[in-house]
Amino acid sequence: MKYCQNCGKEIPENASFCPECGAAVKAPASPEVNNVPQNRKVCPETHLALAIITTILCCLPIGAVGIIKASRVSTEFQAGNYEAALKYSADAKKWSIIAIIVGVVGILAYFALIVGAAVISEL
Repeated sequence: MKYCQNCGKEIPENASFCPECGAAVKAPASPEVNNVPQNRKVCPETHLALAIITTILCCLPIGAVGIIKASRVSTEFQAGNYEAALKYSADAKKWSIIAIIVGVVGILAYFALIVGAAVISEL
């Protein structure tokens, strides 16, 4: 099924002009995903704020990967690569969660070493 890139209305497959708005029908720049026209899709969530917060508070190297992935979401979506944008969105969230886990484990390990050193020094 084809959709007008100007008004978004459904148009016949063999139409040269949109019967609703009269705009010339162009060949789609990218294939439609799940039969939803590109102009009706919403950009996937970038998770950029989460990536930045986890980079600052938890784990710099892993959080930076999340920032890089998050920054690619909008770029890929605007280029018409909806599936790639979805993948980068999921990757940004995944790397941010990994950074949180590594940060929390690192903090717990640090406090365990401090407590262990205090106990040993008391002996």
